[in-house]
Amino acid sequence: MEQSSIEGTAHAISALGPCERFWFWFCPDLSADAPQLMVSSLIGDPDMAKLNAAADQQVVPTGGRLLMGMANVTDEGRLQLGAPGVDRETLRSLASWVQHNASAHPALARLKGARMLSIRADGVVLDRFEDDGLWDGLASPPAPGSLAAESAALDGLSVGQNAWFWMSTAGPQLLVTPVATDPRGQAFRLRLRPIRSAAGDAPALAGIVRPVTDGLVLTTSDDIRHGPEIARALLAAWPVERLRGARLVQMADGRFVGGLTLDVAAPEGPVMTRQQDVLGALVEGAQALFWLTDAGRDGRPMLLLDTDKNALRAAAKDVGGGGRTTRGVLVARKNGRFEFQIRKPYADFLSVLVSWVGTHQTQNPALKALHHSRMSVRDSDGEILERHKDDDAWNALT
Repeated sequence: MEQSSIEGTAHAISALGPCERFWFWFCPDLSADAPQLMVSSLIGDPDMAKLNAAADQQVVPTGGRLLMGMANVTDEGRLQLGAPGVDRETLRSLASWVQHNASAHPALARLKGARMLSIRADGVVLDRFEDDGLWDGLASPPAPGSLAAESAALDGLSVGQNAWFWMSTAGPQLLVTPVATDPRGQAFRLRLRPIRSAAGDAPALAGIVRPVTDGLVLTTSDDIRHGPEIARALLAAWPVERLRGARLVQMADGRFVGGLTLDVAAPEGPVMTRQQDVLGALVEGAQALFWLTDAGRDGRPMLLLDTDKNALRAAAKDVGGGGRTTRGVLVARKNGRFEFQIRKPYADFLSVLVSWVGTHQTQNPALKALHHSRMSVRDSDGEILERHKDDDAWNALT
């Protein structure tokens, strides 16, 4: 596939997995029907030779803007592109080009929600730009390596069909690649390399998964003691239902070492009494106070709601943890949705919120009222600086 084409860009983007790094070339002053954006994975193009060759085929207008830099995929599948000279208009140009070409090249919608970083020559990030409103109307395909995509791949395996697998509490994450399409596991290992590096020492298992008539059998040479812990983490983050009751088998030198059944259930978690009471009391136009962290003392996201500032502060102190925190105002809108209003940008706010709701809504059904909540960043006068929504993430919750 020709790399210096829109189809080539769409194909390359569709293959990018979590934690993967890639080069990018972006010239917003080319025609909207030209490949304004081209990308190349760092794994397959470590010295950027392929991307440079593709870029040489483009004729940049005299005085035209040109940006080249390093980009990455976050562990939840969002694309981040960083280079010197990036500004808010750069992001608008990228979104406009994607919107123009997405109907003919649907894989470009993978860029939905992309974040652009202004980076100094020494690598220091000067500013971050994101605006969910620029991507309205795009249906983003499941990102390779996301729990949505990999769970679907697991569900798609038929009885007797072998697949390579890797799963970990880091993320948590799951990778599944049918052996039939990758007999030696070379492509699977390439996908796994950046993810395994990012996972560090987190509990993980790798091996072969095989559906049988009464469930799944996962065979590995790794220590299987962490199997239930990994499965619980996955089930808490996404309904990977096929893992329930799966049999985990440990082998060494062709001999059976041990086995166990993943007889696990998604954790119910605590009862969110105060959060449910506050949500139930909010009517159109009413407000409450909130505090959010992506990692409390237990390492998990937490949302606190209250109408009393001192009570909220005390509760936040009890939650503790070393995660990123933010606080602000929760407003009930006339359309029945809620809007979280903050003063300073908070990366992945809605991803953290969706994760928290998804973990606790079974035990606390009233939290479903938060589905399709929005977030806005406002200045001291109440003027909107940024507005964010993520209906795809909310729709994934049942």
